Amino acid sequence: MPDLISNRRLFRHLACGCALFVATLPEVFSAVDPASVPSRALDVPVATNAIPGVHSLLTYLNSISGSKIISGQQEVVNWDGTQNEVDFNRIVSLTGKTPAVRGFDMMFYTEGPTGTVNTFQRVPERIIDWVSNRKGIATLCLHWKAGAGNSFNAKDTDFDLQVALDQPDSAFGREFRTELERIAVQLEKLRDAGIPVIWRPFHECNGNATGRSGNGAWFWWGAKGADVFKRAWLYMFDQFDRVHRLNNLIWCFNPTEATGAIEAWYPGDSFVDVCSIDHYPSSHLATASVYARLQSVTGGKKVIGMSENGQLPDADATLTAGSNFAPWAWFCTWNGFLSATNGNPDDYVRSVYASDKVITLDRLPDVYGLPAITGPDTSQSMGVPAGTSRLTNLSVRSTAGKGNDALIVGFMIDGGTGKKLLIRGVGPTLSDFGVAGVLSDPVLTLYSGSSPIASNDDWGAADSFTQIKTTATSLAAFALPYISGDAALLSAMVGGAYTAQLTGKGNATGLALVEVYDASTAATSRLVNLSVRSRVGTGSEILVVGFAIDGSAPKQLLIRAVGPTLANFGVGGVLPNPQLALFRQGARASLYENDDWRGDPGLRVAFAATGAFSLPDSSRDAALLVTLDPGVYTAQVSDAKGATGVALVEVYEAR
Repeated sequence: MPDLISNRRLFRHLACGCALFVATLPEVFSAVDPASVPSRALDVPVATNAIPGVHSLLTYLNSISGSKIISGQQEVVNWDGTQNEVDFNRIVSLTGKTPAVRGFDMMFYTEGPTGTVNTFQRVPERIIDWVSNRKGIATLCLHWKAGAGNSFNAKDTDFDLQVALDQPDSAFGREFRTELERIAVQLEKLRDAGIPVIWRPFHECNGNATGRSGNGAWFWWGAKGADVFKRAWLYMFDQFDRVHRLNNLIWCFNPTEATGAIEAWYPGDSFVDVCSIDHYPSSHLATASVYARLQSVTGGKKVIGMSENGQLPDADATLTAGSNFAPWAWFCTWNGFLSATNGNPDDYVRSVYASDKVITLDRLPDVYGLPAITGPDTSQSMGVPAGTSRLTNLSVRSTAGKGNDALIVGFMIDGGTGKKLLIRGVGPTLSDFGVAGVLSDPVLTLYSGSSPIASNDDWGAADSFTQIKTTATSLAAFALPYISGDAALLSAMVGGAYTAQLTGKGNATGLALVEVYDASTAATSRLVNLSVRSRVGTGSEILVVGFAIDGSAPKQLLIRAVGPTLANFGVGGVLPNPQLALFRQGARASLYENDDWRGDPGLRVAFAATGAFSLPDSSRDAALLVTLDPGVYTAQVSDAKGATGVALVEVYEAR
């Protein structure tokens, strides 16, 4: 018999963890309330399995926000690195202090289509030294040179971000992916050294843009508008987090000023750790309305810094309650602005660095060794009680489409409350495992009886995205790209019967995988039944059901493949002669097979005990009553004579 899917890695996950189921913001902002800033709850880092330094640095930024401001300076960037220390040396000479935040730039690591990363900047190596040896905080941006103009300025390059995303095999698409890889390789050096960094990609995304359109934007990554920019952000996030596993990044959304429909450019809470703004005010008061505008985008949930500034902020004024209150967590003066002509005379620079509200490098505590705030502990023990076993993961792979072609999966929970389930409808990502003809854009809807209780189209847009991602990781589910059209739900369920319906958006039809994961196996309630009705084809389109038994004791299961008897319930086009084969993961030979159940008395008793509807003794439906050790299994259903049609597959816990 064929494997579940040709790719063994997907097979492992499919049957081992899978299963199926079934304010508009104001334009005018009032003054910031100082009391609300320090009490803000810190979001869990958006990076998967973020390193401890990410947690602790976010904790520190949160703890000082509203009472202190961390000093920073952006270094001068030139190809041979000879100017890196110019502004730092000036600050030390004037004040005797060193800024605690150092701004780095990877400009020379992208050099258009023929770039060679030939630079003496040594950015990763110097960040490692700054954080590891000098115990400072590093922020990192990228003036990304691209296109025939080899420029980051939209007016000087022909690079088209929308084409790069829409047509990945175009010249722009290949260049975009190649240069992302170049940057990822450099960031991996930081990850391998355990170095956290505040990463502010695509900075000043809305700079000079008209609303959300991108018209007039300074940089090519903003020139196609807010929606294309956010697609690029999510694509980078997916590649860096899922593929390259850059769990050392603190993702910083970094627009400019307070113009350009800033809300429309925000990638979303699940893809942003902190926010910052590039702000060049006309006074040292660092306009409170600018801070309030950015704060409104996330409802005050994110720490806010001033990632670029011209005039240094007046710490006493901006950290004192009143009309000037703007509690930036850090500032980072742009290179070349430490002069009287740029609003920063020597005496004023000295006064800023002498303020007891300004944190310099010598005043910076061990920000990488602090206890981390990771939010309330909502974890549940995943262990199956000793001496028992249970169904924990169920999955179905079949054709799904619209209307009567929907893939409908039923399951039952026995017991009271406390059952948390992860349900996924995977289509596009199956193609990554060599599966052809996949469902391009699945829509997943969960029903209790006939009432829909939850639905999702694209999982990256789900309100519970972060929790879904974290739960999937803990369950060793194969990763889904954050920008994929796959669907997912995370639901807390009470005992009862449910169905999950997977359809194709529009009139799309294709192969899809529905998975149901038990995310709380220690709970008293448990999954006891799975059923799926679907069209059964031939070859790669046979019906495949996967399940896992966890625990330390054997489990008896009743497994049925019903075709002919469905006609008694008014179902047309049934599979005339279903045959059922059961495989254990990793084995090519089946453990058990059945073609016609033939009125077996033991099976008839099992039907009654589990509540399964009866089958005529002479029907050609198939059934197995088996006792299985803990492990991963697949049940494969096809027609004994090579026919096609509708069948119902059921897996019952027979106790």
